[in-house]
Amino acid sequence: MKKQNDHEELLTGGNVSNVYRFGDTVRREVKSDNINIQKLLKHLEKKNFSYAPKFLGVDEKGREILSFIEGVAGHDPLKEYMCSHHALKEIARVLRLYHDAVFDFPISDDWNEWTIRLTT
Repeated sequence: MKKQNDHEELLTGGNVSNVYRFGDTVRREVKSDNINIQKLLKHLEKKNFSYAPKFLGVDEKGREILSFIEGVAGHDPLKEYMCSHHALKEIARVLRLYHDAVFDFPISDDWNEWTIRLTT
């Protein structure tokens, strides 16, 4: 792990909340529905799913602390290589692993309310 710096870097490209990188972690402002995401991330960690960040706790500012995953996020307009046959095969492979990891994730009633709000 890299040594943590004294400064935060605002990460761009998101569309839900402000996200900051601090060393090898990401700090995300807490929303009312984050508890469901935290439960899902803990479940994925128990299943050894390595393509999602790990929930590490809450910082002194009340923000979630997540592990940082090195890489490039795809957002419009996508880079050409992100639409390649190789990239699409890799996406399908990881999606299959994700489905295997969450098939037994217990979904509570409040999770359903969260997904409805997300789509409306």
